[in-house]
Amino acid sequence: MLLPILFQVKDIGSEPLDGDTLPVMDLFLMPELARSLKADGWAARVWARGDGKPARISVAKPGWMVVVRFDRLEFTPKLPESTWEPHDGAGWGCLEADPVTYQQLLGTVVK
Repeated sequence: MLLPILFQVKDIGSEPLDGDTLPVMDLFLMPELARSLKADGWAARVWARGDGKPARISVAKPGWMVVVRFDRLEFTPKLPESTWEPHDGAGWGCLEADPVTYQQLLGTVVK
């Protein structure tokens, strides 16, 4: 759902993977987002199974690359309501951040 907002998506066709031919997409951060995060040069490639779940994801920037392969991936249809309710002793915390602090936090994560 967030792909079109955060990424430029390019369909590059399909490639064989483990005996199946899977559709492959290249993802690039939207230029404005990449500039604001100082994350130019980042790219990802996703191989998708027929059910829409990723089979493999590679993420790269100049001089660095990681590839993750998913042999089995399951998503829960719905998280329990208690997931969103903080309770004592659970280590829950809340960070209130102004836009500058938020951008610094995102920049740290990208680095």
